[in-house]
Amino acid sequence: MVGKSGLALFVILCFVCCSHSDIWYQLRQKKFEIVEEGTYRGTLKYMPQPGKYEKLVSRYRKEIEKNLDLLPVMTRQYFQTREELIYQYKFTWLDEEENILVLRYFAHVYNDPIYAGYQILFAYRIATNRLLRILVSEVPLE
Repeated sequence: MVGKSGLALFVILCFVCCSHSDIWYQLRQKKFEIVEEGTYRGTLKYMPQPGKYEKLVSRYRKEIEKNLDLLPVMTRQYFQTREELIYQYKFTWLDEEENILVLRYFAHVYNDPIYAGYQILFAYRIATNRLLRILVSEVPLE
């Protein structure tokens, strides 16, 4: 028989291990609580090469890219577009103060006089590997 402390540890481990897949499951069920319109607010350092975060970035990219079909769905929650949106990973930012990695995905739109496309930012807490939020925004032409 497992004691209360053993059961509590088991529940915590299940939550930590399953939190990423739970988020994607929720998104597939059209539950977009983690998704918001806007851009990341914080001090970000551009990282063309992830360096010591390479394994984490690779892990997060695999998780996102298994679910690329959901990115246009998230975009259409906030923006009306009929174009086919093909998202690609662009780069990663680091928020050193908050210990967060932000992965940027971008989809071009064509024949729009104002916007170059849409971006989706995935903000992960480094210490816990937890996806904190997903931010969707339009990217204006420069």
